[in-house]
Amino acid sequence: MEQINIKIYSIESDTTNTLQRMASALFAKGFDLIIQHSDSVDEMMHKKIKGIPALSINGEIIFQDTLPSSNLDFENWVYSYLFKHSKPLTMKNILVPVDFSDTSKNAFQYALAYAEKTHAAIQLIHVFNSPLDAANPAILLSLGEQEDRINESLKDMIATHLPADSKVPVTFEAKLGFAVDELIKLSNTDDVDLIIMGTMGEHIALEKAFGTVSSDVSQKAACPVMLIPPHITFGKIKDILFASDYTATEGQVLDKILKFAKTFDSALHFVHVNDHPDSLNTSPEELIFEKVFASKDPDTPMYFAEVNDFSVVDGLNKYIKNHHIDLLTVVTQKRTFWERLFHKSTTKRMVLNSEIPLLVLHV
Repeated sequence: MEQINIKIYSIESDTTNTLQRMASALFAKGFDLIIQHSDSVDEMMHKKIKGIPALSINGEIIFQDTLPSSNLDFENWVYSYLFKHSKPLTMKNILVPVDFSDTSKNAFQYALAYAEKTHAAIQLIHVFNSPLDAANPAILLSLGEQEDRINESLKDMIATHLPADSKVPVTFEAKLGFAVDELIKLSNTDDVDLIIMGTMGEHIALEKAFGTVSSDVSQKAACPVMLIPPHITFGKIKDILFASDYTATEGQVLDKILKFAKTFDSALHFVHVNDHPDSLNTSPEELIFEKVFASKDPDTPMYFAEVNDFSVVDGLNKYIKNHHIDLLTVVTQKRTFWERLFHKSTTKRMVLNSEIPLLVLHV
C-alpha cells in the first residue's frame, strides 16, 4: 500500500491528542501512515487554513475547523480521500502466460474475447528454464533452438485461436527464466496492465495453495491478475462480487472497481463474510461506504450483504451460486485478506473448483 502522510494542525493539546488517537487507530486497519503535528501559525497561513483543528493527507487539507465525531467518522474522511485520488484501472495491455496446456489455451481464448470488448492488446509469453526438447527429453537443445521451437508453437497457437476478423493485436515471446520471477518482473513494467492466466494446467497446476505459478503471481504481481478456471468462456459480466474485508485497501480501489463494473454494465455486490456469526457486526454501508458514496450517485447498481458462515470460502461460494455471480474480485495487501482467504486449507478447494473467474487487485 502507498504510504499516507497525515498532518494535524492544532494548538490545543487535548484536540491534538484526540486526532492523533484517531489517526493511530488506522494502523490496525492496515494503513501505512506517517503522522505529524504542526502548531506553526505561519505554516497554517501558508496552507490557507481558516480554522483549526485541521488535517491534511499527502499535503491536501481534507477538513478544517471541525473535529470528527468518532474513529469511524475520521476513517470515512480518509476513505473519501482515497476514493477521490484513486488511479484509474487501465487494462489496455494484457499479458497471457501459456504452457501450451488446454487450460492456458482456454485462458488465451478468454483473454482474446476480453480484449475485443475492452480494445486491449495481448502479449503471449512462455517462460522456460530447460534446454531439453519437450517432445524428447533425452535431446539437448541450444538456447536458440529452444526459442525457435517455442516461438513456432506460439505462432501456431495464435493461428489456431485468433479469429480471422479479430482486431486484437497479439504479440508473443519465449523467455528464459523462472515463470514466477519473470512474470512478476513484467508486472512491474508499463507494458503490462493485467495478467490473465489459467488456474490449472500440465505445468502450472494448483496442487498447493502457495508455491505455484498462478497463486504466486496473483499474490505478488504489481498489476491486477485474472485467474480463469478450466472451460470458462468469456461472456457478459452481469454481476461482480467484491469480497469485502473492511480494510484500508478498499478505499484505494473502490473507484477502480466502479469503473471496471461500468465498462461491462455490471452490478456490484459488496459482500462481507462474518466468520464469527455469533458476534455483532455493523453493516458494510456504515463501516465503509457511507461517506465514500455520500456525495456520489453512481450509475452502477450496488448491493450490500453480510453473510454469516464459519468459512469465508464457503460463505463466498454460497453467495456466488445463489446470486449467479460472474466474477469474484478481491484486494490483496501483503498478508491481510489474501492470507485469511487463501492461506487455509479451504483455499485449495475454492481455487481448484471455482466456477467463475477471480480478479485479484493489489495495493
